[in-house]
Amino acid sequence: MDETQTQIAWPSKLKIGAKSKKDPHIKVCGKRDNVREAKDRIMSVLDTKSNRVTLKMDVSHTEHSHVIGKGGNNIKRVMEETGCHIHFPDSNRNNQAEKSNQVSIAGQPGGVEAARVKIRELLPVVLSFELPAIMQSDPSSPTVQHISQTYNLTVSFKPSTRLYRATGVVRGSQNNTNAVKRGTALLLEHLAGGLASTISVTTHLDIAPQHHLFMKGRNGSNIKHITQRTGAQIHFPTPTAPRRNPQSTSRALLNQSAWHGSTSWAACLWY
Repeated sequence: MDETQTQIAWPSKLKIGAKSKKDPHIKVCGKRDNVREAKDRIMSVLDTKSNRVTLKMDVSHTEHSHVIGKGGNNIKRVMEETGCHIHFPDSNRNNQAEKSNQVSIAGQPGGVEAARVKIRELLPVVLSFELPAIMQSDPSSPTVQHISQTYNLTVSFKPSTRLYRATGVVRGSQNNTNAVKRGTALLLEHLAGGLASTISVTTHLDIAPQHHLFMKGRNGSNIKHITQRTGAQIHFPTPTAPRRNPQSTSRALLNQSAWHGSTSWAACLWY
């Protein structure tokens, strides 16, 4: 108002993109040329069609709370750093039957892309492997504790459905995949010794069914390329396979031998 010599009446509740029958109005009063200048300045910020974009990305609903962080600290930091508004589906709070994985990011194109990358980095990495029952699987042992603390991992063991095996689970962060890989490799060497290279490691990625063909590429070319580079086996569920939730899960089986190569399987699979 000071710079354009106008009087501007701003709505008390102005929500960009509000779905209402009556759009809120901004009233500008003053000389004709001054009003035009004030309008141009306001529209340069509010014209969402020319200045803002919205990206909708799939993030497994089971990880929403992890990404948001305690008290919303994680996602608040991402919004502050990128200048974007990030919205998680409200319907998940009340609907126990069907959960939505869709997260919306709105802002400037560069900020939206930065926010997408930061959200991906906040997602956890969960690796699992099966151990013969004769091998030790004590998460409280000094060696396991040292590996967990050094590489910032959470290690747990649970009985498998097959009586002669136990399942180890390693949980880390996607923004530090090198530490996750190194820590898991050392853990397997500690638990299995010379047999470590024979134990396969598995991780699951939640990918919406409509994106499966895009991920696979024409005639499965994308998956073949990743397999050749990493030595990992990648399996997508068949359309008739039972699903854990409305969003299908693609399974990637990662072999220990693939970890020590020059190519990062994490970069290939997760981005």
